[in-house]
Amino acid sequence: MMSSLQAALRQADTGLLILGFGFNDNHIAEPILSAINSNLSLKVAVCDPGLGPRTDDPKKSGIDATNAHLKKIHYLIEHGDARLALISATFEEIVPHLPDIAAETDLEQHFERIRRLRGEKA
Repeated sequence: MMSSLQAALRQADTGLLILGFGFNDNHIAEPILSAINSNLSLKVAVCDPGLGPRTDDPKKSGIDATNAHLKKIHYLIEHGDARLALISATFEEIVPHLPDIAAETDLEQHFERIRRLRGEKA
């Protein structure tokens, strides 16, 4: 599974949505950060309710000061990396904002319509 993840993260125009992962497992976090560093077309959004302003000091983010991985992502965002996003939201809050993904692409659906129009069998 890890090799599949690493291969996918190297692909051009890839997006990675991270929900429920706190970047505490180095064997997963390091390949993600490596891909962020090397794949300029990779887009990454990290969603976690703990990323918002802290209740004790609203001017500070909820990023755990001891989590080096999240600190690196936050640093890149603060210095203009528009490919990355840290979103303070729960799973239930973020899901309504995600687009529905069709089982087939528009092109695949088009080819299927044309195939049926011509009377071809699958």
